[in-house]
Amino acid sequence: MTNEQYAKNGQLVSAVKNFEEMTGEEKEAIRPVDKGQFVSYHVQYNKNGELLHVSGAELKEEVNADVKPDLLDSLQVLFNKNKHSKAYQSAKKRLDVTNEQINEARQVINRG
Repeated sequence: MTNEQYAKNGQLVSAVKNFEEMTGEEKEAIRPVDKGQFVSYHVQYNKNGELLHVSGAELKEEVNADVKPDLLDSLQVLFNKNKHSKAYQSAKKRLDVTNEQINEARQVINRG
């Protein structure tokens, strides 16, 4: 279990767990689409200890390798004004491009 956060009363409210560390209740809360797709899961509780949400935290290597860049990634990189956003950085990584390449492409588009 990593990235643990606790409420003032000592209750665990947030943690990243691998599948083996999860309780039965947490495993049942995983969406069917996410089962088998992730190495670790982000588990959230309220301050009373009631389970709120379970979501995937880290994709498995073979699943991550299947993610291919697409048109939306290209548009995200070319037209997004916030270079620090998670969507922009993820798209840039999937496309495997440098800032110089992006700037050159933007200049071509702006010349019309």
